[in-house]
Amino acid sequence: MRIGIVGCGAIAEYLHVPAVKRCAELKLTALVDTDRDQREHLAGRCPGVQLGESITDVAEHIDAVVLATPPHC
Repeated sequence: MRIGIVGCGAIAEYLHVPAVKRCAELKLTALVDTDRDQREHLAGRCPGVQLGESITDVAEHIDAVVLATPPHC
C-alpha cells in the first residue's frame, strides 16, 4: 500500500516515517506539508517520495495517509 504522510514535523520524522519503513506491506510515496522547508527536510530522509503543499498535489501517488498535523491545523 502506498502511504503519504501529511504533516512533516518531528512526530512524522521520528515516529511515523520509521514505522512505515519497518512495515514491508507499506511504501512511503508522498510527504505533504504547507512548510516547504519542513517537507524538503524530511524528504532528505525518504528518497524518491513525491512532495506537495496539499494532499491534492500527491493524491495520485497514495492509497492512504498518516495524518500528522497539529490539532489546530
